[in-house]
Amino acid sequence: MSANTTALEALRRYHRTNPVRRAWPTKDGALIFETFDAQGLLRAGKVTAEGNISLLTYGADKKLPWLEAAVDSGAQLMVHRASKRAVTREHHAVTKHLRPGKAEKVAALSSSLGEVFEEAGFSSASVLAVREQSLDFSLLPGQTLLELGDDSLPAWEVFADSWKRFLTLGKDLADVTHYSLHSSVEEKRVLAQWIESARNYAALDRINDLEGAAEAVATALAEKPDQLVLLHRDLHDKQLLWDGSQLGILDIDTAAIGEAALDVGNLLAHIELRRIQGHLTAEKAAEITVILWDLAQEAGISPQRLRAYTQGSRIRITCVYAFRPRSAPWLATWLDWALAHTPSVF
Repeated sequence: MSANTTALEALRRYHRTNPVRRAWPTKDGALIFETFDAQGLLRAGKVTAEGNISLLTYGADKKLPWLEAAVDSGAQLMVHRASKRAVTREHHAVTKHLRPGKAEKVAALSSSLGEVFEEAGFSSASVLAVREQSLDFSLLPGQTLLELGDDSLPAWEVFADSWKRFLTLGKDLADVTHYSLHSSVEEKRVLAQWIESARNYAALDRINDLEGAAEAVATALAEKPDQLVLLHRDLHDKQLLWDGSQLGILDIDTAAIGEAALDVGNLLAHIELRRIQGHLTAEKAAEITVILWDLAQEAGISPQRLRAYTQGSRIRITCVYAFRPRSAPWLATWLDWALAHTPSVF
């Protein structure tokens, strides 16, 4: 048993008595994770490569010095990725706590991109304050489309119209140099990294099959790309908020230049995932899928590129959730689903 396997097995044992929400592999063979303590408080933790588990004090992180003061003042801790980032929420704002040197860039991107998204018909959070290692955003109303489940269909119809406008605006911004590039080359690199992590930690059965599926995606992505546009780059149903009339969009600072098929493919894969997880009925998942495919056709996204990026998202999702013990009840079904979509030609 490798040290990496020891870390993941230790986390899975820990999950039996302490619910683990999310976990991420690290370069040194360890894992960082989020859990909930006996009081229901979110805690960041780490499993060493040898399987030793430790938790940070609630709201404390030496690498995120503004976090403890925010929690002490009454803010609710929503996200805590140890030594990386955290999110707190108060009645008037959401605060992102980041490593040194990142807050100003996030603020600048969020402000400039917010104007683009709002022109397309979305609402986006305003930057309220910027500090050395944290920044405040206004709260957006509504529930995520994941939370709404089958009731999210009207929001998806609004999304399709707004996203077509966003893609049109994004074509004019694709040459702006301050946006990073996430082309098919970067996407293949991301897939390869996740496959490597899953193999190193023995996180998945059928890893050889999954690697073969990733290689098929890499081959497909090497073909001629679609026109490059502005992307969200991490678009899924938890990034979209619906209040019954307005659609809000979150975490827009991940934006990059790439193919439109990446975002739409990630949405399609997540709709399939929600059906398997039980958040969507098969009927509603099918209806949303039709909306997204119609959007792709009307936006000029080639079917081959969309299939390839969707399959890439399926593979990446498989690897990401392999490190989350609570995915065990459905992960094998999802893995089978992902592998069933590996044709020789997309």
